[in-house]
Amino acid sequence: MDSLILQKKTDTCYSIPAQSRARTTLWVLRQFDLHTSTATFIPDYNYSVDICDHRWGWLPLEDILGGYLEMIDEGKVTAIPRQISSQRGYADPAEPPHVTPWKMNAYTTIDVRKAIAAMKHLIDAIEAKIDRLAQPASEYVDLPWRNPAAFPEELIPESSFAYEFLKGIAELRVRFRYIAPGIRFPTLDEFLNHPYYYGHQSLQILQIETTDSTPSDPPDPGAFQYIGVHISDVVPQSKFHFTNGFQLELPFRIGANGFAEQSSGELLGVNISDRHEVPKGSRGQLYQTGYPNGWTDYHDVRIHKVLENWAEMVESEAWEIYVNGVVGGIEKFMDADTEEHWEKYVLIHSW
Repeated sequence: MDSLILQKKTDTCYSIPAQSRARTTLWVLRQFDLHTSTATFIPDYNYSVDICDHRWGWLPLEDILGGYLEMIDEGKVTAIPRQISSQRGYADPAEPPHVTPWKMNAYTTIDVRKAIAAMKHLIDAIEAKIDRLAQPASEYVDLPWRNPAAFPEELIPESSFAYEFLKGIAELRVRFRYIAPGIRFPTLDEFLNHPYYYGHQSLQILQIETTDSTPSDPPDPGAFQYIGVHISDVVPQSKFHFTNGFQLELPFRIGANGFAEQSSGELLGVNISDRHEVPKGSRGQLYQTGYPNGWTDYHDVRIHKVLENWAEMVESEAWEIYVNGVVGGIEKFMDADTEEHWEKYVLIHSW
């Protein structure tokens, strides 16, 4: 792999070419700052100067190495035999992309286990709050994925994370609708009629309900057809190696006030090429890691991390619960761009 090691000195990034191999298709920058002992991983050298300017995703080197060890422990990265690795790129169309001598797996059994456990945690947290109410609760109902019709092969291949995750929560039953402010489980018809494809296959798994008072972005009349909670990259088409990604697409932009952050410290809606950070807000960057995330190529945040955050919001009573679940419309997420509440909507930075 062609790689560069860059060190930050005053306002300039200096590059030192490392050993390179011919006919390499991947260009990666591994950057290390000798003054602060921080480092980052940049998959595209064209952004190296911009990231040196902003310092997003720069982490203590030991944190990055610890993340790599965790990725190995969890099976996210595996070694591949020499006879396969020497072929470069795809050894087989069914195999994920790899670079000698490593292979990034699209998802692991631990990814599935964590996501199922996080959803159960969130549901149990809401149910526990409902039990304490002096109001009669609703009857338990099935989730849509209990029905085999929810798994058409062309929409959710059996070999995908989405299939294993949704199958894993299919037996759960709930007596509420709202799993987060303005966000609820879909009906079977809603689920089957909302597969969206933009770039990579993206599957909507939770509905957002809007009201007449819901703010929107007038310049983008098509925004409402994409809103919801998605599992991104159900079937990866390129070097994207995370098929357990979470994407929340809101019906309005948040972040223009300059309080909302991604976990790398990057503000929402910033143009990375601008030297000075000017947050313009975003509909889809809330809860994300930012670019770069420090460890790997850019990818959406893993779904279990957001579900665990939502469970903590319920347990800490940051979100109110009534018989129908979490109270408040989707506008509640605008709290993420306020001085009082923004930290509650930022996840601990990780790979």
